[in-house]
Amino acid sequence: MSTEGPSEPSPGGDADEVEAEPEVDGDGDELDVVDEIVIAALIEGRPRVEAAAVGGYTDRTLRRRMQDRAFRRRLAERRDERVGQIAGQLGGLVDEAMQALQEALHSERTADQLRAVGLVLDRYRLFRGELEVADELTDLRQELIALQAAVAARTGQENPDA
Repeated sequence: MSTEGPSEPSPGGDADEVEAEPEVDGDGDELDVVDEIVIAALIEGRPRVEAAAVGGYTDRTLRRRMQDRAFRRRLAERRDERVGQIAGQLGGLVDEAMQALQEALHSERTADQLRAVGLVLDRYRLFRGELEVADELTDLRQELIALQAAVAARTGQENPDA
């Protein structure tokens, strides 16, 4: 846990930063409301300097916060949540997109049909490739877990990742 909180002014003159009551995450690491505001700005895609300013931080303070494990973990959690939301929205559009492709495939214009066919075949190829990579990744993870267990058994240690 970092000993420097976001509400502490740094020696470089960050005295105008916003002070906020810290909240403790599940691991006892301190995050505060300002951290959450800055994280939200980063998730929105704002540049680091702008995200820092939204929370009343300087760029230097945000760089320091980015070194904090709890801050990075929360940022990753929020990014994962946002990616899940976007994936859900995109998933909701799949049926409409498929309908549009079907209509283009049956269009009277040959050029529209050819573009649709090319798009369908290209996306199918990408989709299949991603599925194969996901399967291989799952296999590798299982092999890694088995190897960790074997090493732990040889050294007489428990395997904390199993």
